[in-house]
Amino acid sequence: MLIAILASSSKSWVCLLANRLELERLAERMDFLVIEQVWAIVLFLLGAFVLNTCSKWERKEYEFFKDPKNRYGRRKSDVIKPKTLRGTLMTIAGTGLSLGGMILFMMHI
Repeated sequence: MLIAILASSSKSWVCLLANRLELERLAERMDFLVIEQVWAIVLFLLGAFVLNTCSKWERKEYEFFKDPKNRYGRRKSDVIKPKTLRGTLMTIAGTGLSLGGMILFMMHI
């Protein structure tokens, strides 16, 4: 009788352990976003912010140099000022952050 009780209790222990493992696996699958996906979203939004800021600054400079007093040259084609290193670096950084965020997010789906 004691052996039967021990055998039945060990079976229930195994069943409880199996149910717990199954619930843990189910909980892992039900997570809305993993931490890597959250970081990917942050990277993407940071890249979008950098690109948006760079675009605003470039637009303001374009409007400033559109004024005839502030032109580089005398011809009408000289209205657009040359590209700056700051604008290039901000564009590369923003694009890299956004692209990296997208790739990181897709890697953890």
